[in-house]
Order: sequence, then C-alpha cells, then structure tokens
Amino acid sequence: MTNRNALILVPLMALAGLAGACSQPDDGITTEDLEGWLSAYGAAWESKDAAAVATIFTETALYQETPYADPFQGRAEISDYWTTVTADQDEIDFDFAAIAASGSTGVAEWSARFRSISG
Repeated sequence: MTNRNALILVPLMALAGLAGACSQPDDGITTEDLEGWLSAYGAAWESKDAAAVATIFTETALYQETPYADPFQGRAEISDYWTTVTADQDEIDFDFAAIAASGSTGVAEWSARFRSISG
C-alpha cells in the first residue's frame, strides 16, 4: 500500500524544531530546514514512534490526515492518532523531496509505502 501526497503546502509555524533550527531565522526557513524536519518525520513514521512524531509539532499544532477530516489538535492527539494509524503498518518506507521554502511555508512531495499487517 502506498500513501502518497503529491504536493503539500505546509504551514511551518505548527512544526516544532524548525524555528530553532532555521539557518537564517530572520528570513524564515530554508529547504534544508524543511528537509531536516521531513527526515525526522519519516524516521519517526518508519519506526512507528508516535511520541517522536508528536515532538516535531508544536503544542498547538493542527494535523489533518485528509483535507476534509477534522484535525487532530496538539501533541497528545497527534501522538494518539499515530499510535493507532501505524499499528497496522509494517515494512514502512518513507521518501520525500523538499521543493521550496519561503518565510513560514514549505512545499514538499512525499510518499510512504507499507505493508498492511492485517492483510
């Protein structure tokens, strides 16, 4: 199974770690900053580490699985979601490309391939 998001506009104000990790904080984030965040996101997903996923978001972040779904609010709800959603996943492989970053917005392409444990 592949979960693929062709292009995502990411409002980076909700992503923890980027503000402090910005190579040029006055100018916003760079594509390198975004790549670092995406790398952490992918590593947490591949290891099914819901707590690690939650730490890369701010306490007030909103996370939507799909455009029309109600968002998960804050680290606790994001962690609960990731605990549930990855429970049926195995052999997870996450790929990404940071396309652009400007100010507090980033654009990325990513895909996640995994095997469903339940078949």
